Amino acid sequence: MRTLVYSNAVPLTGLLFLLYLININYLFSKKQNRLFRSAVLINLGLIVITSLDYIFRWQEEPSIWYLRRITSFLNFSCGSIIPMLLMRIFYKEKFKKIFYIPLIINAVVCFFSIFVNIVFYIGTDNNYDRGILFFLPAATTLFYLALMIFFPAQKYDQGKKTEQIIIAAIMATIILSIILEVKYRYYCLNYGFSALGIIIYYISQNINFFAIDSLTGAYNRQMFNLAVSKTQSKQDCMLCLIDINHFKYINDTFGHEEGDKALVFFSEIIIKNMRKIATVYRTGGDEFMLVAKKENETVIQDAIDKSKMELSERKLSFAYGMTHYRAVNDIQDALREIDKLMYENKKLASER
Repeated sequence: MRTLVYSNAVPLTGLLFLLYLININYLFSKKQNRLFRSAVLINLGLIVITSLDYIFRWQEEPSIWYLRRITSFLNFSCGSIIPMLLMRIFYKEKFKKIFYIPLIINAVVCFFSIFVNIVFYIGTDNNYDRGILFFLPAATTLFYLALMIFFPAQKYDQGKKTEQIIIAAIMATIILSIILEVKYRYYCLNYGFSALGIIIYYISQNINFFAIDSLTGAYNRQMFNLAVSKTQSKQDCMLCLIDINHFKYINDTFGHEEGDKALVFFSEIIIKNMRKIATVYRTGGDEFMLVAKKENETVIQDAIDKSKMELSERKLSFAYGMTHYRAVNDIQDALREIDKLMYENKKLASER
């Protein structure tokens, strides 16, 4: 019993507190909160199930082996549901039915293991034995975590790398827990590590909510102000201010819905072409700021020219101002300079 208390006290407390946070969180949609809640409840249930299995393994009642077959089935078949639910929470497209296949296969194979030794087997003497497909439940869980790395919650490129690192770290902790349980006989760790992963993922997505502009996928004004404060008098960088031409006309003539579509398409092109070159921030309605810490003006200019060409296909254009900020100068002077250059560029374009 002491092992159960040591292993489960912290994850149980963390998950119960997370349930409370989910119930008072209005940042995510009802569907997203429902999926988060389901993942937490399943994790809580599996902690209880694995704890019961640990208790049953020391019992000598004649029929206890049958109960262990049931707890083992639930343990091995339900664990992979958690990363599948987490993947669905922020998956932008319709969740494809093909993604359920590994989950179904794992559940069916685990069910037959109640009767024959495939994944696990509990003999009538209450002794546990591994089956030839013992790795299947862990492989299914890691499969869904891998999908979360390849299909991160972030809508566009920005923020994806951070999220992928977080998911990879969660995957590493799950692998560690599997190794500790399988090879070194540390019991009741797996779903404690799973609970930690859910909590970390939940916190990271809340942080993303405040960092990313929900419409365009660019970082928001608050993140730009933070970047400016970190850059001020510390690091040279390239600054570029971009403003969509005639955006008010689009809104007034075609409506705000079309204006939003134009913003989304515009930001998609800019973020795609600035990948690995500059960080893109939406600092106003149709105003974006680029901050490049390592690239030179020529590289950024090439990306801007490419963006202009692609945007022209949708009859969108923009004005911009660009300057090289040096750490010895006042960054506010640099921001005023690019604002002036952008309006000069806009005026020049309107005269053509």
